[in-house]
Amino acid sequence: RLLLPPGDFEFGHSALPDFDCYLAYAVEQELASVLRQRFPAAQNMHLAAPVLTRALKIISIDSTGVMANLRHGVVQIVALERGNLLFYNTFKFDTASDLLYFVLLVYDQCWLNPDQVPLYLAGELLPDSEIYKVLYRYIRHLNFVGPPLNYFWPHDVAAPPDHLFFDLYSLKS
Repeated sequence: RLLLPPGDFEFGHSALPDFDCYLAYAVEQELASVLRQRFPAAQNMHLAAPVLTRALKIISIDSTGVMANLRHGVVQIVALERGNLLFYNTFKFDTASDLLYFVLLVYDQCWLNPDQVPLYLAGELLPDSEIYKVLYRYIRHLNFVGPPLNYFWPHDVAAPPDHLFFDLYSLKS
């Protein structure tokens, strides 16, 4: 079954040498043309490539963990076990309960125990939010991710929470 609707697409791939795999992606031909015109020197990549690479740096190579990156009602969920990619997917959600369902689905599908395996949180989420409170009720170890070690905010600018711009930070790491 096709994952994409019929259309005119330009296909590409992003290498993930740490996982010994490639991510394939499709971009609408018209959008790809505009991007090439506006940003001729830009390197195209799958949206997940920097997120997966960064997740591997967050979840220790000798442990197991799940990471959720939230952005504009979409969550990217990654599950890693001893440096091996168990799961990656994105889900649209409207409510905290929707998000909880998708996160617990990953734990279930990967045979991970939410009482033992930590969930690393990134993106548009604050500790006093409804989403955090719902997740905390079902997952014992919640941790916010930090920025890459080689990134610093200017001294005269108030830094946002470290986990807020995870996708952007991931491009640098």
